[in-house]
Amino acid sequence: MKTLRWVLAAQVLFFAAWGGYLLTTHRIAATVWLDTEPVDPRDLLSGHYVALAYRLTSSAGLLCGSIRAPGELGPVYLRLEVSPEPVLTNRGPVLVSRATKCQATTPTTGGIWIVGDRSARPGAARVTFGIERFYVSENNPLRWAGSGDVVAKIAINDDHEPRIIDLVPRVPLEDARAFESMLSEPTVAR
Repeated sequence: MKTLRWVLAAQVLFFAAWGGYLLTTHRIAATVWLDTEPVDPRDLLSGHYVALAYRLTSSAGLLCGSIRAPGELGPVYLRLEVSPEPVLTNRGPVLVSRATKCQATTPTTGGIWIVGDRSARPGAARVTFGIERFYVSENNPLRWAGSGDVVAKIAINDDHEPRIIDLVPRVPLEDARAFESMLSEPTVAR
């Protein structure tokens, strides 16, 4: 009976330490904005979430196409740089990031890098980041938002792992004129 208590205490301690680690890894992390593109989730049984596809994944597939053999899976690292063109959101204009470089090894140079995995689908030159779903509560208005209707604010820790901090709705094009005066001062994620 004493052994069982020690095993239970060790498990509780392990999971408490792991939870603490996961809660603190993105506390002091660089943040970037990523633009999304439309996607059809086709999964109604997994809870309430916004299925996301990032414009970054398409360009990453093109940038990373030659660094691994066809069909070879594994991590790829993308260097992110801020795009000069702002995206209008209901919180004002934000500058989204885009991929400018891809490599298969852990980066040693400065800048903001994000790690992703090559797609396992044959013929698909896409990279996934593990942030393709953002779960929301039943009453959250983002529940009905689709990818392409929102911009994601992402924190990237020292291990280059991304985590979604926030989703912000885009301003429809017909309402964009109301924000023309705000274009002179775009928001950069901090």
